[in-house]
Amino acid sequence: MGLGVPLEAGPATEIGAVVDELAAPGPFLALGNGDAEANNVLLHASGPADARLID
Repeated sequence: MGLGVPLEAGPATEIGAVVDELAAPGPFLALGNGDAEANNVLLHASGPADARLID
């Protein structure tokens, strides 16, 4: 990694797996933190029906 901080094998392996998955996620994959509740949804007052998950 390019942060200049030495990593042990466990975290380095996990970070590598995340980078690989984000580079080629495959079909129907979503990254979420499990906090999809009403106050984390952004809706438009006008225009086309569209909603965004924010946090």
